[in-house]
Amino acid sequence: MQPWQERYRDKLVPVDDALRVIKPGDTVVIGINGNIPSFLCRALGERLEAWPELHLLGAGLLERFAFHEPQVAARYTVQDMFLTAATRPAMQQRAIDFLPFNTALWPSDVRQGLRTVNVFLTSVSPPDEHGYCSFGFMLWASADLVEVAKVVIAEVDESHIVTYGDNYVHVSQLDYLVEKPEATTFGDVATTMGFSAPDAVDRQIAAHAAELIHDGDTFQLGAGTVSMAVIEHLRQKNDLGFHSEICPTGVAQLIAAGNINGAYKTLNPRKAVCTALWGDEFTLDFAHLNPAIELKRMSYTNNPRIIAQHDNMVAINTALSVDLTGQVAVESFGAGHVLRGGGSARVHHRRLAGQKRPCCDRAALDRPRRDGEPHRAAAPRRHGGQRAAHVRQLRGDRVRRRQLAGQVPARAGRAAHLHCPPRLSPRAAPCGAAPVLAVRSKALPCGTLKSKENGVSAVGILANPAAGRDIRRLVAAGSVVSNREKVQIVRRVLLGLDALGVETVLTMPDAFAICRQAQQGLRLRACVVEVPLAAEFTALDTTRAAALMAAQGVGCLVSLGGDGTCRAVAKGCGNVPLLPLSTGTNNVFPYALEGTLAGLAAGLVARALVPPEAVIEQRPRLDVIRNGTAAELAVVDVVFCTQPFVGARAVWDVRTVRTVVVAQRRPAQLGFAALAGNFPADGAGGMLLELDPDAPPVLAPIAPGMVVPVGVRRAVPLPPGAEVTLAAGAGTLALDGEREVEVSPHDRIVVRLNPHGPRVINPWRVLELAAQEGVFVRLPGLGKPAGTDEAEAQ
Repeated sequence: MQPWQERYRDKLVPVDDALRVIKPGDTVVIGINGNIPSFLCRALGERLEAWPELHLLGAGLLERFAFHEPQVAARYTVQDMFLTAATRPAMQQRAIDFLPFNTALWPSDVRQGLRTVNVFLTSVSPPDEHGYCSFGFMLWASADLVEVAKVVIAEVDESHIVTYGDNYVHVSQLDYLVEKPEATTFGDVATTMGFSAPDAVDRQIAAHAAELIHDGDTFQLGAGTVSMAVIEHLRQKNDLGFHSEICPTGVAQLIAAGNINGAYKTLNPRKAVCTALWGDEFTLDFAHLNPAIELKRMSYTNNPRIIAQHDNMVAINTALSVDLTGQVAVESFGAGHVLRGGGSARVHHRRLAGQKRPCCDRAALDRPRRDGEPHRAAAPRRHGGQRAAHVRQLRGDRVRRRQLAGQVPARAGRAAHLHCPPRLSPRAAPCGAAPVLAVRSKALPCGTLKSKENGVSAVGILANPAAGRDIRRLVAAGSVVSNREKVQIVRRVLLGLDALGVETVLTMPDAFAICRQAQQGLRLRACVVEVPLAAEFTALDTTRAAALMAAQGVGCLVSLGGDGTCRAVAKGCGNVPLLPLSTGTNNVFPYALEGTLAGLAAGLVARALVPPEAVIEQRPRLDVIRNGTAAELAVVDVVFCTQPFVGARAVWDVRTVRTVVVAQRRPAQLGFAALAGNFPADGAGGMLLELDPDAPPVLAPIAPGMVVPVGVRRAVPLPPGAEVTLAAGAGTLALDGEREVEVSPHDRIVVRLNPHGPRVINPWRVLELAAQEGVFVRLPGLGKPAGTDEAEAQ
């Protein structure tokens, strides 16, 4: 298939040509939040002089542009419907105006002729083979605005995810396409918008609010630290439904774990419905092409008539202030605007008081009483604070115009708590019981595979979705392999295995469903089976899955992760050889190898087409013995540091490290194991290093991109079987780069160099030996090569 640039070259234009359609006095609407076309907006800001009296309208912009500067306000009209950390200073400087809007009705004022949209600037994913683009991880009113705008200019962003629901537009509805030259890096959207992480007080309030949500309820969460902290208290709930304007960080994990499955949801059952994903990278990766999540227009998610169709609906939102009469302010505190105008689902739920269906609504204040400061619930409403209701005839007018006209919004209805009738009593189901992604499955062959006994060739694949997420991405220069890329790596491994005629592939269930997504569109001869594992989404899952696969008799295991993942696999794989692929932050133990080659190498080993003694080496391991009892193991190194708590786990501060025990001295290693590799010593065994800032330094890369001199007071080679007693004292033990064990001054820690560690495949030696022996030219007929449905269609 041709690249989209070739298929739609009649619509693809340079940015200057696209912006020429804007005329002086036009109304230009910018996509909300994740739909913001940042490349177009920067270009627009650089060319403002060409369009006097331009009217710009945006909402929730994630960065500040030239048209937000105070000097622009005198010549242009810039309005914002949702303030963020990027645009709030511009509001305070009166560079922009605040426009209250109703999320359930916007953009009905456009459809009713109250406002004309001359040009709509938005961001979309590349067109698919059918010509459809996605608005990415946020929809809002973009689909509506495309339908009413006179001209639509779309910035094509290769980084956008694709979701289900209403989150699409056909390329025929777009007038111009502009290719974004650089990739977009998405962090946590809530953090970018200016929301801080919940603190201890937020979590206390959230714990009480979470008690209102029962098994089987459908719930909605709003923006704010308190309401988003509620997520932490929902991990013990079952069969929840989700219908909300936004999907905050953490909700995707609840869907993956099965806490949210929509089993008793009245409308859109078994679907989590929202209009915007305010999540981290996990949320975006998880939502990509996942039918368990649907993005719909905010005129649907926030529509009172739609909300009223849900039984047992619970809405939890954060209030900025509540006065003694019960009136709630959600968008401003005093005369200063914080978020947006009313129209939140909380306001809509209050309108449902007369509905027969049971519902519940709570507004949680963001802080309790503080010393010397009145409780916000008891304080009179500050002058200028906006209520969550608007006068209908003022719809479409910005706040500054209302204030100058002397008009005050009508009095809001009292924020009385609604009575909560008894809930439904759904069947209790264990957390994680419901699958979130339906994939055609195949039955596990009866009994264990026992490949050596009955000739069945089998390989296990363990992909860790949490690998590569530690703090070294921030304090050093650690790379990140996204879960979407892990899907592609597993896909290539599967194709390599299938080409070698491997009959059975066992996979590990995970929160992102990496292996299940990798199978989509493939027509494999191999039987791909997910091991029966009640996932807890911790490192224990990897260990248990490796043990299950080893018990089934797989010929080898392919793992995707870093050193920590390899340690978890080594704890459960027994004598089964391991082929580790590096997708973590610290990658000493695993290989940087292309997935197709890994699949071929694993297939050759599993089918016994190369002699195992020539391609498999037994690596050593470090056994950690605590007070006479075996406690843990490491495959790379054990580091004792003085930091008393596990905390962020990763170790990068040399000043806290006292002792390093390395399993194997090798050059070209990363982390504290690099000290042993770079220190001149004879032999290839392990090494004990005692660090001292005043000792002669050894230059070593102790983290990705962090090459520092480390003072080494003592370096002692360790032969196999040697034991080292670590110095007594309080601190933590870091195993393979991550702090795992907290140590007290009374603990006696012994580290033993065990030569009988995991058996590891050398893939380059496998492929070299197979080529030398002519394996690839004398393989028996394997039938039609594996491939995708798309490839066959072409």
